[in-house]
Amino acid sequence: MEEPRDLGRCAARHLLLCHLPFAEDDTNGYLDAAFRAARIIDLPDIRLLTRPLQREEL
Repeated sequence: MEEPRDLGRCAARHLLLCHLPFAEDDTNGYLDAAFRAARIIDLPDIRLLTRPLQREEL
């Protein structure tokens, strides 16, 4: 079995987070946690899909 990759060495420039609950359905605070994590991650382009039918172009 392979060892997990060290994501600290990942060469990604973009991160798109999807499958997040809509604000009115977020009873567990996943959106707040996702926004906090996005501020900590050192990538130039992080986008969170939080609205119905939201689209992003990379």
